Amino acid sequence: MSRNSLLCILTCAFVAGTLCSVSTADVIDEQRFHVSGFATLGAVKGGDEDLGFIQGLYQEGVFDGDWSFKSNSNLGLQLDAAYNDRLSATLQLVARDRVENNLENSVDWAFLRYRATQSITFRAGRLGPNNYMLSDYRNIGFAYLWVRPPTEFYNILSFDHLDGLDIAYSTSAGTGTFRGSLQVGKTSSTFQRADTLYDVKIKPILSGTLVWENDEWQAQFSAATIEFDGDKYLPGTELLAEALEAASLLWPEAEAYRRGLESEGKRSKYYSLGLAYTPINWQIQSEISYINTGVDHYGTYRNGYLSIGRHIGPSTLYVMWAQAERGEDRTLVPPPPTVGLPWQPLLDSLQAGTQYLYDALQVDQHTSTLGIRWNIFYNLAAKAQWDYTRVDAYSGGFWDQRVIPTDDKSISTFTINLNYVF
Repeated sequence: MSRNSLLCILTCAFVAGTLCSVSTADVIDEQRFHVSGFATLGAVKGGDEDLGFIQGLYQEGVFDGDWSFKSNSNLGLQLDAAYNDRLSATLQLVARDRVENNLENSVDWAFLRYRATQSITFRAGRLGPNNYMLSDYRNIGFAYLWVRPPTEFYNILSFDHLDGLDIAYSTSAGTGTFRGSLQVGKTSSTFQRADTLYDVKIKPILSGTLVWENDEWQAQFSAATIEFDGDKYLPGTELLAEALEAASLLWPEAEAYRRGLESEGKRSKYYSLGLAYTPINWQIQSEISYINTGVDHYGTYRNGYLSIGRHIGPSTLYVMWAQAERGEDRTLVPPPPTVGLPWQPLLDSLQAGTQYLYDALQVDQHTSTLGIRWNIFYNLAAKAQWDYTRVDAYSGGFWDQRVIPTDDKSISTFTINLNYVF
């Protein structure tokens, strides 16, 4: 049994024990025991014959302008129980579309919280990452304006939880509240590319977040460092790496491409800055990030978005612009040397496979968005959104790719959904 599984099971068992130990009088007291939940029923129409729309790298694509109810729908249940004023437990289960669905993946939160003082809090177990503005409610569609978090910014952050612990400190600061937190742990996720599943494991993760907010403003800065854990090479590239190593005697440049596939022990660095301004009748929010993966084939990424919404009665009209791009231009793998039969076809095939991998990971796209949210009741909202995305040639890394796009593409994505909390 993996450590992830063991930690999750132990924490869930502790939460279950907490719930079972609560007396009948405590069940009536919502301060001691509380059940809540959320749901999104969404329909997405997107993709074309080559690129399939995905909300995260853990999903299958929506191709050919088809409609899908899986990509943007979910159901969540959260249980909170308090032993006393200092010690509490939380369990959150989320059912949604994943390429690999099981109970462990459905447990987003399962942690114990201990409030040492009025300002200092500790948590241990399965936690949500704390390094972006939607950390606490990324899956709760009712809690944010759009039909989903901006793909250009949140697609690359396809790890919904980590197993570890954190410490948070909060205090009054000027006209608002300051919060600082440190988090350490590990995580894993299963991604799909070209109908093949890949397991990506990361440990350790070390991140810190600083937040200042008041009734109108919220500013956040986050930094994180992670290390790839697992095999020597990027998931799914082991055979390519071995072939490049074998070919290096005939094709000396192959050794550099093999080294570019090495991921074990490589450290990635993540930095993000977020700012939100919510005066009466307006909702303005932006986040930007820079990621240096430390792996040649992944390279660096720059991501960001700006969203502006205007409240009109129970409805909110909004526009958004988002962009994601790799910091490096497309890598061109030169033809191998001419060595003649029988090795030439093998070298040519190896060069083509290496080029394909570079192109499959390249990202350069931007999206313009127009949408509306209508608050039907205090706990029910309807949304409709149109995204117009420009994907540069050889830059479809944020899509499920049947074929690498060799020309610039423009793709429209339509989404309608209902968001409910209870």
